[in-house]
Amino acid sequence: MKKVFFLLFACSTSYAQQLAPLTVEKIMRDPKWIGVAPSRPYWSDDNKTLYFSWNPDKNPGDSLYFVTLTDRTPRKVSPAIRRSLPSPFGTFNAARTKKLFEKNGDLFLLDIPNGKTTQITNTLEREYNPSFSTDEGSVIFTAGMNLYTWNTHSGVFTQHTDFRKGSKKQDPKAGEQEKWLKADQLAHFEVLKERSANKKLSDKIKKADRPKRPREIYVDEKSVESVLLSPGMNFIVYRLSKSASPKNTIVPSYVTESGFTEDIPSRTKVGARQSPSELFVYDLGRDSVLQVMTDNIPGIFEAPAYKKDYPARTIRNDTLPAGKPAKEIKPEPRPVTFYGPIWSEDGKNNVIIINSLDNKDRWIMSLDLANQKLILLERQHDEAR
Repeated sequence: MKKVFFLLFACSTSYAQQLAPLTVEKIMRDPKWIGVAPSRPYWSDDNKTLYFSWNPDKNPGDSLYFVTLTDRTPRKVSPAIRRSLPSPFGTFNAARTKKLFEKNGDLFLLDIPNGKTTQITNTLEREYNPSFSTDEGSVIFTAGMNLYTWNTHSGVFTQHTDFRKGSKKQDPKAGEQEKWLKADQLAHFEVLKERSANKKLSDKIKKADRPKRPREIYVDEKSVESVLLSPGMNFIVYRLSKSASPKNTIVPSYVTESGFTEDIPSRTKVGARQSPSELFVYDLGRDSVLQVMTDNIPGIFEAPAYKKDYPARTIRNDTLPAGKPAKEIKPEPRPVTFYGPIWSEDGKNNVIIINSLDNKDRWIMSLDLANQKLILLERQHDEAR
């Protein structure tokens, strides 16, 4: 690290010394007049080259420069080389000999010892969040709402989820008259009966010959978040949430190219209501999807402290059928948000963090994937919050 600071300091001071003596007027000048210090330094993946942004030539924007361990003279990276450089961000394998990274919406695999880069995807859709599987035989990534893997040995891509907006359309149900007419036709016309039997047999064969595809999962208008493949690659955990549609602050911009006042994108006010989330487990082996219920979480039905001063709500007698007594309204579990699960390095254990929307409770739990159950590890309760 000392070498890094020394190099950056040397690059900036060599130009700053030309502006001495320093005055208030010079300090208040535009940076392009006094020189811009190097910024955003990072090492190459083989730790032999230091890259940084710099603008000693007073250009409109910074350029990428580099120095090496053997050559301390800063040199500008050519556009062709800059475009071919790996991203400084990415995910490494356990031995840190390979690195996955995203660049321009596509995925790449860098072999660090020999410096070879393999492009994994080349599509119009953005692929992101790449990671290695536990055995490092596959690359796991997300595109759109869905989860994919790329086998590093065979090069085969596999789509593991098929999330779809909206709800599944149901086939229209036939009425009693239509059912009777169909049965009557099949009973009196042998040719129709034979056609129906042949069609059923043909459909059965086509279904058996059809390649296995991921299950269609309809999410209505909810957002799909944090789609994770388990270390054993036999379960997929994902979250669904529905935006609370908070009101955004309107910040006008008066100086615009169009000449009209425009709104600047802005955040919501502090304290805006968060959106609760739901956790689901997709069992690939059983081809089933089940929601992880929160009913068994300790304290999930506890009402805020101020509600203890009010009597339990009941259903009024005049709203019930005659002869039926009033009943207490069954309490519902508090809305929560999920984070995780986070797996251990060996893939045998996981931790999931659950926060109540009222910020009174945080539960540290483990998720039993096979049974879609939560196991409590620790509860952090703060009534004062």
